[in-house]
Amino acid sequence: MDKRIQVIQQLVIGFVICVIFAVMLVGLFGSRTGQKTLTMDVDGDGCEEVVTKKLGTVTVRKDGDIIWKSDRKWKCDDFLVADIDRDGYNELMVLLWKQGSFGEHLPFWMEQDIEISQHIFIFSWDERQDRLVPIWMSSRLSPEIRDWNIEKECFIHILSTDGEDMLWMWKNWGLVRIDNTLVIK
Repeated sequence: MDKRIQVIQQLVIGFVICVIFAVMLVGLFGSRTGQKTLTMDVDGDGCEEVVTKKLGTVTVRKDGDIIWKSDRKWKCDDFLVADIDRDGYNELMVLLWKQGSFGEHLPFWMEQDIEISQHIFIFSWDERQDRLVPIWMSSRLSPEIRDWNIEKECFIHILSTDGEDMLWMWKNWGLVRIDNTLVIK
């Protein structure tokens, strides 16, 4: 009887450790789960593509064929599609978690770049290359984003994990925070 109790106790402890590990992963990689699908014109041809987030991957399909897929090293939380730079064409904005902030070329003062952090990457259709290309890739976000959405077609409304309510827009070359008391009409 004592061995059975010990086995049961070990199983319960193992289960509790697995649950704790799963909760830590959700906290580490964000809490957005599930799927999301939008139909939007991403390549500027007047026809709508299907943009999907499933299992941490964002995919863009045209006529059923994959024309873009997020890097397998990223864990994508969400995406938005809008004309964020106001050039008449939609951009794909991806909220994601990834390791490192600098890619393969580190600043001279860093020996390694292994921290997992949240980022916003923005992609635009390049007609010459006939594909989505990155036009802006943020460094580590701080504070991190809890929720975001498009306001009035070209503003990003962001709620941080700290509860800060912010409004961002594209200006020149990148996203900039604008006064969150600004009234959009």
